[in-house]
Amino acid sequence: KGGQQSAGKDGQQSVERGGQQSAENGGQQSAGHRSAEGRGAPVPLLPSILTFEIEPPGSTECLCRNALTPRHAVIMRPSEEQHLMTISLFCAYFYHCEATAESEHNKEHSCLVNATPCPRKTVACIARLQRFSDAGRGFSDDDAWEDVDGGTRMYTNCAEGPAGTVKHAEEFLVNDKSLERLILSLVSRDAHAGNHQKPVIRLLLYLTYQPCHKSSGHTPWHMGDLCRTSCTNLLLRWREKLLGQPQPVHIELEICIPYTYRAHWTNAPKYDKAIANARVGLTMLFKNGIKVRAFEDKDWKYLVTQHCVPELQTKYSEIEDGSQPDDMFTFKRRAQDRFTASCLEKVAR
Repeated sequence: KGGQQSAGKDGQQSVERGGQQSAENGGQQSAGHRSAEGRGAPVPLLPSILTFEIEPPGSTECLCRNALTPRHAVIMRPSEEQHLMTISLFCAYFYHCEATAESEHNKEHSCLVNATPCPRKTVACIARLQRFSDAGRGFSDDDAWEDVDGGTRMYTNCAEGPAGTVKHAEEFLVNDKSLERLILSLVSRDAHAGNHQKPVIRLLLYLTYQPCHKSSGHTPWHMGDLCRTSCTNLLLRWREKLLGQPQPVHIELEICIPYTYRAHWTNAPKYDKAIANARVGLTMLFKNGIKVRAFEDKDWKYLVTQHCVPELQTKYSEIEDGSQPDDMFTFKRRAQDRFTASCLEKVAR
């Protein structure tokens, strides 16, 4: 197809479909790199240095190259404006429509930050912990779930991993001990009520892309079977660990993404292994009962109204009530959501 594909998970590099990279192999990585490429061997999947407490918020600050988010794990509360996403962050994390050769309607990118297009330098994960509260509605009814206080957190990639590697947002999540304690406390409460055999807890993950599975980077080592970087495996092991507790945690995981990473590519010979692995990772999640779906209107509304700055909230409400034209959720953004949904459906078959 010859066109350029924005590499999102891999920082600002644009990767030509013919395989040419805009950054030299082995060069310094930007903060958004999804790969574990670095100057040393791959690090263990669960390095002990990642175990942390988000108490107080900001305890995970670092001086990494990621200027967008020097704090990689925070508890998100709508009342705390310092944690709200600006327009540029919202676009970089979730909204930005990447140029997609395989999509009929998104041949060119679409950005909310028109003067200076957002850098797409990092991957973000907003984890939203919910408790089932209304048995009369059923598990499929979103209104039957209520948010748990202190259970919504944002995690972002960090470039300062061991040997120059990248710590992924999902790594911060699975090593968040305060979140784990909060989940266990909910299970203990529900066990006393006799509900411990039901999936009474749900964790919604709003991710920039689906969890990686040996599918990042640009060299055969970091895209092949020898690669050890798999956030898919991290999440599956984390859920298995929760199930192994004295009071098993039956937690429903649901991953919402605005775009797939490499799984939709069809004409990039250099990345054939990465493409195949990306699809394998999605299949692993599906087979293990984890729902992966494209963003829907309800997801955009939640992120904007609960976790974006007042300027963006006002803009959204005016669009919703019809007082101003919708120049935000345009045809391109909705087309991107439909494209993502179709890609996930193809993998799930």
